[in-house]
Amino acid sequence: MSENNTGNVGLKILQPKVDVAFKRLFGDERNIGIITDFVNSVLTLSEDEYKMVTIEDVRLEGEISADRLGVVYVKLTLRSGKVIFVEMWMMKRVDAPEKAVLYYHSQLVSQLESGDDYYKLKKIISIAISADFEITKGSPEYHNTFQWMSDDGVKLSDAIPDMTETEIHTLELHKLPEQSDGTAIYDWLRFLKMEREEEFDILADRSKAIKEAVDELKRLSQEK
Repeated sequence: MSENNTGNVGLKILQPKVDVAFKRLFGDERNIGIITDFVNSVLTLSEDEYKMVTIEDVRLEGEISADRLGVVYVKLTLRSGKVIFVEMWMMKRVDAPEKAVLYYHSQLVSQLESGDDYYKLKKIISIAISADFEITKGSPEYHNTFQWMSDDGVKLSDAIPDMTETEIHTLELHKLPEQSDGTAIYDWLRFLKMEREEEFDILADRSKAIKEAVDELKRLSQEK
């Protein structure tokens, strides 16, 4: 076995999309800069929101109900009060679109108790990532956004302020093209999809946050 440029002999690097690695990289307060940069690549946060992201909850498949196997769940709140759910789905589900919508709405409704006014609802944004199966059937795009609006931009309800910011994002790794489109979100999804250490080392030069993620992934890989 040869020694690589990190000083580790024969290091077998973990895949960042697997549960233990994803939880450590994107659900640990010590790595808040990683999840913040990833979310910003999807949503383009305001400067104030970017500086105030809080991890509220992190769960693995064994900690969630039996029908949600293969899911890592991270709940975030922003300074504005928005709630963001990031989910990494490893196991294939034929009902993935339905599950994404039902889970989104369950989290929305769970904010209210009997008699509460609907205007107390906080905006929720869901980011669902699939490892190797299709969520948005019929779309070739790796990133799709769904909002509660008509095709011509009419809101379904005014109960939640800024309804256009209440949305579900789907990110599908198997639809990622080989050629980069020059976006930060492409780089992050490429990171999640990679398996070889030399690939991670090349991608690490793309941004400070991705380099931090690569370094943390190598540390975690040494521990396993």
